[in-house]
Amino acid sequence: YIMKAVFPPDVDLLRDALKLVHLSNGFKMTGNVCTSEVRVVSVINPDSGKSMKVKGAVLCNGKPIINVTTPFIYRESFFDNHNAFKIVDEFPTLVDINSRADIAVLKDKEWYDWSDKTKPLLQRTRLFLHTRSLQKGSTYLKVSGAIKSLYAIK
Repeated sequence: YIMKAVFPPDVDLLRDALKLVHLSNGFKMTGNVCTSEVRVVSVINPDSGKSMKVKGAVLCNGKPIINVTTPFIYRESFFDNHNAFKIVDEFPTLVDINSRADIAVLKDKEWYDWSDKTKPLLQRTRLFLHTRSLQKGSTYLKVSGAIKSLYAIK
């Protein structure tokens, strides 16, 4: 699956594979029936060539049990910086909700969507925001994420 992500249909596999340098090892778990998913998370053009990072996961019962990150470098000079991008899983952000005003400000944000009616957003709550950003050049094109954790502040 990783090779499918590294060599999309428009890549000349015979020409480009000879320039590809694999930079790390993979992992294998025997005895489990699992599925996998993989995606290219960055393509950048440093001086050493075209750098590509692929992230994948092995899932059992729909839950990830192994996450793999595989970096590659194509040894050649590339000047297609308009195609370069990075998808970054940002460090989780901690937000304390201490007042009704904090709740009102959060609910007023267009990106805010609290759909879990079993856990209402209350005062003295700590949220962990997990975000992912898409960056092209020095510009962030898209930021997406979720509130993954909700804790009462003591």
